[in-house]
Amino acid sequence: MPGFRPTQICTLVLLLLLPASCVSKRIPADLSIDSGSDMNRSAALGAGQRAEVAWDRNFKRITTARELERKAITTEDPRTAAHHTKSAEGLIRKVLNDHEAPPRLIDIAQQMLDRSSASSISASSGAVNSRPKWRALPPKLSKLDAVGGPWEKITVHHSDEVGALVFNGTFQQSCEAMQSIQRQHLVGNGWGDIGYHFLIDGRGRVFEGRSLEWQGAHAGNSAKNRRNLGVCLLGNFDKHPPSAQASESLGNLLEDLRRRHGIPRRKIYLHSEFTNTDCPGEQLTRWVRTYRSS
Repeated sequence: MPGFRPTQICTLVLLLLLPASCVSKRIPADLSIDSGSDMNRSAALGAGQRAEVAWDRNFKRITTARELERKAITTEDPRTAAHHTKSAEGLIRKVLNDHEAPPRLIDIAQQMLDRSSASSISASSGAVNSRPKWRALPPKLSKLDAVGGPWEKITVHHSDEVGALVFNGTFQQSCEAMQSIQRQHLVGNGWGDIGYHFLIDGRGRVFEGRSLEWQGAHAGNSAKNRRNLGVCLLGNFDKHPPSAQASESLGNLLEDLRRRHGIPRRKIYLHSEFTNTDCPGEQLTRWVRTYRSS
């Protein structure tokens, strides 16, 4: 070939034989997986390269979250376990909030988040009935406040506002009670969602209330609700104690929440210790005080 030296000809042949992916422009090495400028920089890349950057970024988040979940399970220190769990959930939410995340990784992240929420109660507590199971209305996100830090305490309530009934009947009855409480909190009180994070019926069934992503609305005001998990037993316990099943589930739930979030027993409160109220009733009050002092 006139005008080309043999070495140039060899180089040209090699380039023609290499796959296109091998000669494509390299992704800049300084694109950090979680840097704030990553989204802006990826805009300057081609569609294929942007997808690759997004995949790597979110795959690393999921891989790190899985490792943190493993550490949370194996560590013996409750505060360290709570820190690992919260860090893992933060990474998972980054994937879900990343508009460039591939659908496959979004599905994996959502499954991890659902499992993490349900795993906040161990097998000894029984399965958590998720919001879809009791047909919860969607929350009003504009009226919700982020937790803003680790959970520090737990407050126990009873659901006297829905009537002096002992909700130990059918699953359907308990779902209707959940819906009634949520409507009261959304419409009657003007809150962003049901105020409690977990609720327990007379059969010991545990229900998911407000997401742990959000501060609750149960202790009296924003300052009292700050980093305060709300747990409510369905029914009125002024005269009658909670059922054996409800008491067992409450004990298991408190133990799991305390373990996962590093909350000491002395940080388990009665609603009446924050507000002038009889909640959670004389009988449940006695149970909580015994648990707290044991």
